[in-house]
Amino acid sequence: TPGGVAFNPGGLAGFLGAQFGVIGAAFFAATALAFWHWRDWKPAAAMRLLAWQTAPLLGAIAMLALATRAQPNWAAPAHIAGSIMAARWLLTTGRERWIVWGQFVLSAAAVAAVCALAVVHAAGPHFPRATDPFKKMRLGEPFCQRALAAMSEEGAEILLSNDRRRLSECMFLGGLAWDGIAVWNPGLTPRNHHELIATLYPGDERVMLLAVLGDGAAMARRFREAREIETGVFPTHSDRDIPYSLWTVRGFRGY
Repeated sequence: TPGGVAFNPGGLAGFLGAQFGVIGAAFFAATALAFWHWRDWKPAAAMRLLAWQTAPLLGAIAMLALATRAQPNWAAPAHIAGSIMAARWLLTTGRERWIVWGQFVLSAAAVAAVCALAVVHAAGPHFPRATDPFKKMRLGEPFCQRALAAMSEEGAEILLSNDRRRLSECMFLGGLAWDGIAVWNPGLTPRNHHELIATLYPGDERVMLLAVLGDGAAMARRFREAREIETGVFPTHSDRDIPYSLWTVRGFRGY
């Protein structure tokens, strides 16, 4: 949830601009033009129904983008009715070619984007982080592969970390259920679903594999038994290496 309220016209402009990619340039332009010419279709009950299914949600997310921030895909449900509304307006105003050319441009852009992203993904750590669209995804696989392998080697029951993103990736890659992870949560107040389900509480006696980015020594000292297995770095980009450490721990004494 966005924190604080501000006036963010740049965020609104970015959100509205991104909608051309969410629904397609031709259809989003047609949706905007259909609302601009609302008097022409006001008597049509079907168009009014589509407009009421589009405008409130799209407007609410746009105001959220102006007040704080909003991701482009948050407005996607509004385009279900909006795309029908746009197509109807294009057909009734003799602009059928917009639909054909819009779909052609969108398909060509999608193919180009997939090819470009495939090249970038294959380049891996040779790219600098600032120009990498996959920058948040480079760490998960090597980190989880090492953590899951260490769990198996050490006979640990639980994967423990203070990084919710890494835990989610490891759950997916390793097929771990909620009872197979624990979340380091010193506040003991759940701020997300992971902390609600899997917060680590004092007195837990299960054998755990502590996997953290950076130095895990301070966390390991909170256990009755702790043994460092491995430290190292993952080279995620040409200009960035991320350190990690793995420990086996047991007997959590508290935060």
